[in-house]
Amino acid sequence: MFQNCAKRFILKILSWVYRVEVRGEEFFPTEGQGVLLVCNHVSYVDAIILQMASPRAIRFLSFAEFFKQPVLGSLLRVFRAIPISSTHAKDAVVKAAEALQEGEMVCIFPEGKLTLTGELQEFQKGFELIARRAHVPVMPVHLGSLWDSIFSRQGGRVFLKWPKRLPFPVQVRFGKCLKTEEATAKHVRQIMLELAQ
Repeated sequence: MFQNCAKRFILKILSWVYRVEVRGEEFFPTEGQGVLLVCNHVSYVDAIILQMASPRAIRFLSFAEFFKQPVLGSLLRVFRAIPISSTHAKDAVVKAAEALQEGEMVCIFPEGKLTLTGELQEFQKGFELIARRAHVPVMPVHLGSLWDSIFSRQGGRVFLKWPKRLPFPVQVRFGKCLKTEEATAKHVRQIMLELAQ
């Protein structure tokens, strides 16, 4: 109950700061069908922007170290994030696959870190393991305009920038779901580049 109220409050506040333009909602699987979202990683608010754009609740994979930070850790728990670390990567794969098999939406950022250039980086293949284990469709997602956000690494700085306008416009492009066996790192990355056009 508290988690849901806190989540709605956070999303409401951010809806005054960001104007989210969404395309591809028609590709969403019905409620109760597990789907793995694979998204580019541009800023520290990517997960929240994506949740604002999604008609369904999303669980995100996030570095385990972030859970140790008081504010960020609380926020991650509110959004029921799944911790992942280099020493316990298999545990995260299992938890994510279980959530997907139970019909939840799970999101992973396959670049593994924020972009430092604004360009799409190479993909790691961990999401392929999760998709195969859960045997669920994979949905590519592209976030646009967030490189100009105060929460990106543009100019090597975070927060120490003025917002260019309020509400700040961002784009979220959902692609068609891919079958598990089609969703290779190379193929999903190519689709994401096409969604960016």
